[in-house]
Amino acid sequence: MANAAMFMVRVGIAVVLLPIRVELVDLADKVADFGLVSGVSGVSANFATVFNPLARPGSLPARPRTTPRP
Repeated sequence: MANAAMFMVRVGIAVVLLPIRVELVDLADKVADFGLVSGVSGVSANFATVFNPLARPGSLPARPRTTPRP
């Protein structure tokens, strides 16, 4: 539940603030610039997910390693 709340906070801030920042940079072509920024960030997020070694199946153990009790 807390993870979903944090996700909504982060996405909400990005959805509100990113168009405002893009509008400050270029008022005439703000829609095209917003599309470009959104597209580039989406592609880079996909590459980060695909090439992240921790995101590959089997890279993290299913069970945590514990030391044997004496």
